[in-house]
Amino acid sequence: GSVSAVSAVSGMPPVSALELGEMIVKHIEGKKGLPGYCVGVEVVNGYLNFRVKGQLKKGKDPIHSDTKSTEGTASKATKANKSEFGSISCRAIGVFRSCFKEKYGTPRQGAVARDARGHLELYSWVPPESLEGLDGFSHVWLIFWFHKNTNKVTSAKVSAPRLNGGKVGVFASRAPHRINPIGQTLAVVEKVDISAKRVYFSGIDLIEGTPILDIKPLHPAEVISRQDVRFPSWITRPQSVFKIRWTSEATQQLKDSIESKPQTHFQDFNQMKRAISQSICLDPRTLHSKNKHAHGIFGIRLDGVEVTFETFGNIAKILKISNASNDKETETKGTRRLKGLRTKEWLERTKRELKL
Repeated sequence: GSVSAVSAVSGMPPVSALELGEMIVKHIEGKKGLPGYCVGVEVVNGYLNFRVKGQLKKGKDPIHSDTKSTEGTASKATKANKSEFGSISCRAIGVFRSCFKEKYGTPRQGAVARDARGHLELYSWVPPESLEGLDGFSHVWLIFWFHKNTNKVTSAKVSAPRLNGGKVGVFASRAPHRINPIGQTLAVVEKVDISAKRVYFSGIDLIEGTPILDIKPLHPAEVISRQDVRFPSWITRPQSVFKIRWTSEATQQLKDSIESKPQTHFQDFNQMKRAISQSICLDPRTLHSKNKHAHGIFGIRLDGVEVTFETFGNIAKILKISNASNDKETETKGTRRLKGLRTKEWLERTKRELKL
């Protein structure tokens, strides 16, 4: 089918991809829109794909005269409006290798995890000379793609973590589920290896495998004083943090792990210990977990180890450090997690091992 099929059925003139997308979204929200109902909307390679079902009168549809559903790619409708960008294509310049292997436990801003480490590997087609002069900058903006998003549609309003379930407009947030899933983060340049086409960073909040679209150095004009900027009150209100406690067993396990199995991003025990503490102190739990499991046992993955910690009140106690088993992921109800981590079976096994 095509956009013209839907136009013929609905009696509306040819529309652009953007207009059609807006109609579909409005119809999903219960407002006037396309006839019938939408059963699927997704963005694929920059194009809006849709599937619509509805009662069609036989003989009224010149393309599907005896069917009850139409489907097609809305990008074809852009021909009706030459002044509109139908799609904009770009390609990643490289992939990010991170100490964070999943979203859970990754800080929402890299500045709060100054010891977190990762590096960018440029793709073969990117000339190494592209990195010349980059080592003169201490900070850069990394423009990236939220490649782990699982949502099929985007919402105009999203939940903000600091609002405890409250919502704001998506453009007033840094949520990953955006119309264009593009993000940017400020990272510290630790080392530039031109011959290997690698750039090493600290203070990062990207997960393993993130596609990097561009690197832009921080310019002096962007460094502004706090008195010159404005923030909403929900951003500046004090945020609760965990006081981190390490058991002697977990501390020794981390030392043994680094000695027996060199880490990809950490070679120094103290640096890795700080990175673990920084990742947990701002509470990686979801709002659901906070409300349902105020006191509980949780686990995160950092570089090559799994970290088990217990929460009670404003304390997070690091209970156990073990070598990570695998990097395979599983997905449940749209939530991705490393296979075998934070499951019911994992929790029961952990309690038995720690005799809790």
